[in-house]
Amino acid sequence: QRKIEKMYNSKTLQNADKVLVMNNFTKELVSSYYNVSNNKISIVSNGTNLEKFYNSKNNNNRVISSGAM
Repeated sequence: QRKIEKMYNSKTLQNADKVLVMNNFTKELVSSYYNVSNNKISIVSNGTNLEKFYNSKNNNNRVISSGAM
C-alpha cells in the first residue's frame, strides 16, 4: 500500500504547476522523495500574508492537498 501511495503522490506532485510547503526541510524532502523539481516548490511559512497571492481575476485554480494539513 505504501508503494501505491508514493506512486500516486509522486504523479500528483510532479504534474502540479506549483507545490507549496512550510519550510526548507519539507521542500528538500518533497524534491528528493517524490522527485519534484525544486523550481516547482515554493515555501509559504506560517504567518504569510495570503492577500499578496490572491488574484480575483483568475480564481479558477484548484488546491490539492497530499498529506496532513
